[in-house]
Amino acid sequence: MNQLRCYISYSDTISFGRIDGLEALYNNGLISEENYHCLLEIKSLVNGPGNYDIIDLKEQAQNVYTEILKVIAERTTVEKYINKRVFHDVLNYNIDKLDENFVEQLRALMLEGGIVTDTSILFFLATIGVETGEEVMLLEDRDIDNFNGLSYTWNTRGAGVIQVTGGTQKEFIEYLIDHTDDVEEQNRLKKYCKGFYTYEDTIEVNGEDKEIDVWDNKYTYNGMTVAEYIAEYYPYESAIWFWSYNQASFEINGQCLSINECIEQYNGVVDDDTMFLAVTCAVNGSEFKARGRGRFLYSYNDVTIVGNKIELTFVDTEDDMVGTPAYDNSYQYTNGDGYRVYKQTSYIPNGWDDRLDLYNNLIDYFEEH
Repeated sequence: MNQLRCYISYSDTISFGRIDGLEALYNNGLISEENYHCLLEIKSLVNGPGNYDIIDLKEQAQNVYTEILKVIAERTTVEKYINKRVFHDVLNYNIDKLDENFVEQLRALMLEGGIVTDTSILFFLATIGVETGEEVMLLEDRDIDNFNGLSYTWNTRGAGVIQVTGGTQKEFIEYLIDHTDDVEEQNRLKKYCKGFYTYEDTIEVNGEDKEIDVWDNKYTYNGMTVAEYIAEYYPYESAIWFWSYNQASFEINGQCLSINECIEQYNGVVDDDTMFLAVTCAVNGSEFKARGRGRFLYSYNDVTIVGNKIELTFVDTEDDMVGTPAYDNSYQYTNGDGYRVYKQTSYIPNGWDDRLDLYNNLIDYFEEH
């Protein structure tokens, strides 16, 4: 009984900033609604008459206490990395160009999206630092006549702190439609969504013509293209969606994963530089698609950078891939276990060196502070 009362007392009085008491714990997101009501019920049972299972109540109280500690730890980690000092001193942001409360907005969204571990946060910071640049360009800085050979146009150019483009913008808009209760905003978003279309263009790749689909959108609201609308109203939300909810980033063993899910599940399997390279390919594009990027993360595959290209040597352990035409030209040899070994190459994503430098600068900074 004393141990149970200790759980209740601690859960009821634990402080986090100005938080104090069960209701405040719930209102500030430290415990879920289910566990809040559970804790209230436990407290009323302990303080009142009646029969109850002491072991069951102790277990429920411990679960709530564990949840509180987990949330506090996640908030502490996010606050360590996401603050104006870091954006100014390491990312060299001109923070006057951002909303006054941008730190609070970004923290809340990262917590909601589960971007709460050191590795994922550092990768995220290094990515947005290069995507937007020191002047915090929330729209891609490209001349209107300079979109030849790209899969998007001026109307669908990069937007937000991770500059989502083209068809990815459509996927984000669809996500927003499903996650907003504002009927007027939902209708605006539906018009933007309906405005997307593709057309074919021909570009030259390695001396050969290649057909690509180009995403465009002619719809405007108050004169704003879809890219401008995202940059104005969803610059952080679009980045969090892309990092945490867009499950087109990786495919591993038939499972589609977001960037954040991939980092959480495979962190430590390969070195951080290789993991970050795979993430950068997902963010900034490469000839490695979702399955190819997933192959970066198998410990028995090899990823190297040779000149301006990435070379991926991978063991084909999936029956549906053995001998398929897509990989015939890259077949190398059959290893001792009877598996085919292939090699694929791709150009390094734009800005890779800058992203890696910023990532290493962030690590050095936090080792000193």
